[in-house]
Amino acid sequence: MPLLLAKYIDPYADTTFNSWQIGDFRTDMRALSLITTGAKAEALSAIDALAQSCAKDPHLYLKFVGD
Repeated sequence: MPLLLAKYIDPYADTTFNSWQIGDFRTDMRALSLITTGAKAEALSAIDALAQSCAKDPHLYLKFVGD
């Protein structure tokens, strides 16, 4: 299954997901967690928990800060 939005996270710049995008982003996190183990799986779970919080409030954004 191809990633919908996670592929747009830029390691060199900031990436922000809004409430309209967060559902697709959570789908990506669940798909990645199925093929990941260990510390990476725990990190994906933590990111998904943050995304879930953003899904509940349209005024919250999930932001990844690049280098």
